[in-house]
Parts: sequence; structure tokens; C-alpha cells
Amino acid sequence: MSDSDALEFGKELKRLRERVGLSLEELAKELEVGVMALMRWESGESRPSLHVLSRLIEILLSEGAFTQGQERAEAEKLWKLGAPGLKFDKQWFADLLKRRESPPIKIFCSFSYQDTDLSYRLLAHLAPLMRRNMIDVWDDSRIPVGANSQEEIKRQLESADIILMLVSANFIASNDIANAELDRILQKYATGKVRMLPILVRPVDWTHTFLADLPALPHNGRPVSLWENQDQAFMEIARGIRRVCEEVQAAKAMDEEYEKYVADTVLQEEYESTFRTTPDEEGSLEGWIDVPRSPMPTAEYDEDELRTAPIEDERDEFETPVVEKRNATSSRSPSTGKMPAVGPVPASKPDQYQLYEVFKRSGIPQVTFVEREDFLHLKLALAQPGRGVVIEGPSGIGKTTAVKKAIESLAAAWRRAGSAMSLQLFSARNPEHCARLQTLASWHRGTVIIDDFHRLDAGLRTELIDYLKFLADTEPEDKKLVIVGIPKTGQSLVDVAFDLATRIDVFKLGLVDNELILRMIEQGETALNIRFARKTEIAFAASGSLNIAQYLCYDICACERIERTQARLREISYAMSASIEQTMAGLKPKFAQTVKQFVMLGGSRNGTTLRFLKELAGSEEGFLSLPELKAAQPMMAHSIARFLNERWMDRLYRDCPACANHLFFDELAQMLVIDDPQLAFYLKQQSLTALAREAGKSPALSQSKVFVCYSRKDKIWLERLEPFLKPIERTGIIDLWSDTRIVAGALRQEELQEALESSRVAILLLSTDFLASDFITQYELPRLLARAASGGTTILPVFVRLCSLLHDHALQAFQAVNDPAKPLSALRPAEREKVLVYIAENVLRLVKIPEL
Repeated sequence: MSDSDALEFGKELKRLRERVGLSLEELAKELEVGVMALMRWESGESRPSLHVLSRLIEILLSEGAFTQGQERAEAEKLWKLGAPGLKFDKQWFADLLKRRESPPIKIFCSFSYQDTDLSYRLLAHLAPLMRRNMIDVWDDSRIPVGANSQEEIKRQLESADIILMLVSANFIASNDIANAELDRILQKYATGKVRMLPILVRPVDWTHTFLADLPALPHNGRPVSLWENQDQAFMEIARGIRRVCEEVQAAKAMDEEYEKYVADTVLQEEYESTFRTTPDEEGSLEGWIDVPRSPMPTAEYDEDELRTAPIEDERDEFETPVVEKRNATSSRSPSTGKMPAVGPVPASKPDQYQLYEVFKRSGIPQVTFVEREDFLHLKLALAQPGRGVVIEGPSGIGKTTAVKKAIESLAAAWRRAGSAMSLQLFSARNPEHCARLQTLASWHRGTVIIDDFHRLDAGLRTELIDYLKFLADTEPEDKKLVIVGIPKTGQSLVDVAFDLATRIDVFKLGLVDNELILRMIEQGETALNIRFARKTEIAFAASGSLNIAQYLCYDICACERIERTQARLREISYAMSASIEQTMAGLKPKFAQTVKQFVMLGGSRNGTTLRFLKELAGSEEGFLSLPELKAAQPMMAHSIARFLNERWMDRLYRDCPACANHLFFDELAQMLVIDDPQLAFYLKQQSLTALAREAGKSPALSQSKVFVCYSRKDKIWLERLEPFLKPIERTGIIDLWSDTRIVAGALRQEELQEALESSRVAILLLSTDFLASDFITQYELPRLLARAASGGTTILPVFVRLCSLLHDHALQAFQAVNDPAKPLSALRPAEREKVLVYIAENVLRLVKIPEL
């Protein structure tokens, strides 16, 4: 782009923005770019990418920035200034104009009244979409006064395109929602005519509800209330909703085109059957009346040509491809006798790919490789001689792929320049490679890349860190060392050699955003000539992992019998929950034994490894630091000490060597690492109850433990409380625990310690004897108070007999179930039962929230 083009583009953009009163901040937010980037565009210093430019035009159109009647001319002018030399797609813009005139996507929002404040905040983030008439959001606050609320809800559900559910403990427990809305929501979803989006706003255990099978927002599974910056959470949610709305709009437009085509074809066939004669036996068309061609053009391909055709796709960037509707009534063109396409015919024949070449379940993707935002910086760091590079991040986010692709790009550039390049890649999983690395300093020339650095033995790692420091000191032009490893690899190097901090480049590659995953999916769609009906759901389910997204796309295509590039673009409809089940079935033979063996560690009544897996499944970085877990949850110190001192991982690797391929333990950092991205996905889909059952563990370990703390002299009150909690225990929701569960001959303190560490709710039966017990006040109570302080346990004090708490006693901070002046012993039986029922209701409410 010439300087004059850049300046003119900036001036035109600023004029259009200011015409509709959009601030820089508002436009940047809608474009999902930084304000500084927008300022550079307007000043003529730079220009947006083609993807962002098309989005910019779409936003300006929806905001009414273009003069009425001159929309296309002004948009084309902006396009030519922003992307000179590239053809403006008039059909794409015509589709935008048509979409602007179409009715908004109807969204039904369901939430508990206790979450009304969060619903208002969500609406604020959806305001730009509502202002552009893209969406119309309805909730029960819009029911007119005097209207039949049930009928109004039913009517709105029937017309909804998308159903949002703000999930919390109150939402799951709400009878109003369950009775009035849930049945209708499920009926509507079963028809495939509505999209359902659970939005996790507050912590709740929803793994056993139908919602658990649906991809949720935010994509990392962290409830909005737990985000440090809740606006960031709502912004991500709003982006996800916008992507789903765009898919729904595209699907509606496709359906309209197809219905129009079918109607035109039926009319044409009726016309022909009335006025035309049948062709003679030799196929002559003499005597046929010349009828105008069908308004939808026909695509004709020669299968042999398709297999050998070179890449000659000259379609405009936004041209709509040919679509074949599956399961639709077929009709043939009168002129060719072939199935006509729906939509514009492509300008060239697509190249042919096999499914396994497009969506890779292992190895380096070629067709569907996408560059991360920091890819250019990585290339520059790799190109600089001498300076060490460390690339760290969780498994499955594309570290090795990024390095290899960057090296390929550099090698190509060097070959064109006539320069030589020496590159060697080593893997710590390969024993021969490890042996060679022990003498690296004696033969090192060129660039050496060490993958899975964390898997090298401690001695070799230390030697290589020293060697990296030597290279940093001497800065040789012909030697470069690149280390690829797990999160915190760079910090571990600095801990050993602190002066490395400023002398190496550390790239922290985390989970990718949904936009990058969608780009990868779209590249695969183009290569296979298909369209996923709900690709945003694939992105949500992948939870930031490109590897998992590749795996899901492969499984969906395989289930739909897509083996290679399709002759006509084919729309793929699927149920995401069924696709995940299919993927899980494929992963189970790979991981079931590893997970089972790990869970079995510690014995049948020890839940330490279950809690570790729960933490790993919820980790965005794919690792669990035991020192950090101990600091966050002091009550787990005993369990962590047993895990380390008894060397459970050594036992695991000895009994099941294959486990080392999937689950890695770094002894120096005391860190558990998921070393296979598919294992992280596998764990996220599993319930702790199922894992415990398969490993022969006590099912109670995966439930919410309710610990009853009491004095032996108050055992009668324990016996009176238990019948009110037993019905809840029978449902499998809770594990009711008291010291009566300790069997003769068992290690009392060991079992008691396990129960205290895993308690979700602690019911304290307060009396003078309770407060006088040395064991309770010096052993049990301090541990329960520590768990309560860390958010692990909720304490429910219940006064069973008259007693007096000093004003500064630690239990004064907790709201008691009943009045200290009216203990259970002083109440009439009917009043006493009311208090016991109230305790059971509170326990049921509290165990809906998972342990954090």
C-alpha cells in the first residue's frame, strides 16, 4: 500500500466512524483490537488485515455509517484503500445488506432471580449486537403486567433461535426454571431448531445434569464470579454468543436459498411435464420447448479431473461456495440430468485431500496450520544466531508445531538467499537422542532443538543449562540452542542460573483463543469442501487446544463418512454431545488404564489422587504444582506428604510403564504434568464418581463429604440428626461421615485426617462438653477452621445444649443454624424437627457448590 493510500484510508475510516458517533474505544471493542492499532490505521501508519477489514466494513454498515443508497460504493472505496489490488466481493456485500434487513436472532435468556445482577452485566456486553439489530434478547422481566406468564414463556421459547442459561447453584435448584422452562427447552433442543449455550456464572457441580454435555462459556470452564476481572469474562462470553449468532444467520440464509431453489425446481418440473414431450430413444431433444435455465446454476465436475486438478482456486475471498443439502429430496436439472448445486458455482475445482491430511490427530498439520499472534516474534528469535530460546506451555497447544513451521519458513528464505542452514531436532523421549545430547558441547554446530526438555534426567538437564549459560556468555555465531518444554521451564532455568533471565528469549505459549481455532476449522472446511453447521461448539469444546479441535473435527467427519474432499460443498450437521461421546470412546483405550492405575494409588479409601485429577482437569496450563496446592489448601498437606514420601509415582511407573507417556511427575519442581493433550480433554469429560468406581475406590470419595463433629456425650443428637441427612446420602450427593465410621483395628487418626481434609460441609454439634473437649478444640476444630478460611469447608454450628461462646471465639464468625438461647434440647419435638429439616436443606444447598 502506498503512503497516500494509507493516509486516505485513515481519513475515510475516521470520517465514517465519527459520522455515527463511535468512539475509538467502542469501535476497538467491537473489532476486538487494541485502541492503539485503530489509531495507527487512522493516522496512516498501518492498515488492518483482510479479516479485520471485512469485519470493519460489516460493523460500519450495521451502525449506519454509509450513506443510504450509496452503501456499496462507499464500502468498496474503503476496501480499495485498505486492500489495493484485491477485488471487492460484491456478492459478499450484498449478503451483508440482506442480513441487515433480516429480522434479529431471537435469544431466550433463562436465569435464577438471584443472578439478576449478572444478567444485567451480560446484557450490557451484548448491547452492541442489540443496537445493530443483530439480536433480540428476551427474559421473563419482559412479560407484560397481567399476562399469563407460562403462556408467554412458551411462546418465546417456540420462537427462540438461541437459548442462554446462566448456570449457578440457584439456577440448578430453581423449581420455577425446572418446571416452567426446562421441559420446553429440552423439547425445542431435541428438534435441532435451537442452539443452547450454558453460561457458567457461579460455581456449581453440574456434571450430572444434561447441561454437562453442552459446550459452555466461558470456554475455560471458570465461573464468571471467580474471574479476577469479570468484565473480561463477559467480553469472552459476548464474543462466543456473537459467533453463534453469525452461524445461525448463515444457516438461515442457506435454508432460504435452498427453499427458494426447491420451489423454483418444482415449478419448472411442473411446467416441463405440461408442455414438453419425452425425448426419443436415442436421446434427441427435438420437440422440446426451450425453457429458461433454473435460476440456480449447475455445478458439473469430472471425477478424474477432480483427483488430478491443480490448485487454481481464483474465487473471491468471500464468495459463497456450492452447498449440497444432506437428506433433502433430490431433483435434477433438466438440461444436464445432474443434481444441481445450491448457491453460486465455484470458479474452479477444489484440490483433493484425504481427511487424515486435513485434520491431523497426531503429527504436524500442514493444510490446517494457523499462525499464532506471536509467530513472527518466534521466527525472529529463532533467526538470531547464538541467543538461546525457550518455548514453554501446556501439551497440545502447538509448541513443537510452531517451532517446526517457523524453522521451515526460515529455511525456505535462507535457501532463496543461497545461505546454508544446519538444524537438528532431538526428543527427550528418544533414548538415542538423550545419549547424543550428553556430548552436545563437543559436536554442536548450527541450531539444535530439544523437545520435551522436562523429560531429561536431572543431571543432563543441569549440564545443558550450564551449556546454555556458556553460549549466552560467548555468543557464538554458529551455535544456537532451542529448548521446548512444559510451563515454567524458563523459570526453572533462571532458578539454576539467574543471570540467564535477560540473555535468553522465553516464549510462553498458552491456550489459544477461539478465533484461532475457528480459523483452523475454516481452513479444513475449505480443503474438504464442507461446512460444519456448528463449528463454534467445536471451538468451545476444544477449550483452547488446537490438537483437540483437530481430533474433534476428524471424528465428526468420520462419523459423517467424509473421507476426502467433496465434489460439492456439503453441510455437516451433528450433535456435539454425541461427537464428544464418540471421541471419548476412541480415547478410552488409550487413557483408561493410566487413569485407573493413578486413582488406585493410596488405597481404596484414600481420595488424594482423585483430588489431584480434579485439579489437573481444571488447570488451564495442564500441570499441578503440589507446593502451590499445599499453600492454597493447607489441609491437604498430610496427603501431599504421603504422595511424595511414599513415592507413589515411582510405584505407578513400575506397575504401569505406559503411564509415563501420559502423566509426568517432575520431582525437582514437585509438579504433576499432563503430557498428552488428549488426556486433558479425557479428564474434563469424566466424573469423579465414575473414576472412583472404575478404580475400586469407595464411591464416597467422589461425593461431597459432610463431617459431623460432636462430643461423645452428645451422641444422641448425632443419632437424631442422621435420619434427616440419610435421604440425601442415598441419592449419592453426599457422604455423611462421623467417627462412628472408623472400624475396629483401623488407624483412627489416619481416617480422621482424610475425612477432615475432604470435608465440604462440617456440622458442629455445640455444647459445653464440645467446647471442653481437648481433642476437638486442639485437633479437629483448628483443621476445620483452616479449611473454612481457604474456602474448602463450610461450617454449620448447631447448638444442641446450652453453652456459652466467648465473644472472641473463632466460631463467633460463623452464622449458627439456631439461636444459642434455644438449643435443640430446649425445643419441643415439632420445633426440633423443623431445625433438623432446616439443617438438611442447608446441606443440600451447600453441596451443590463444588470444592474450590
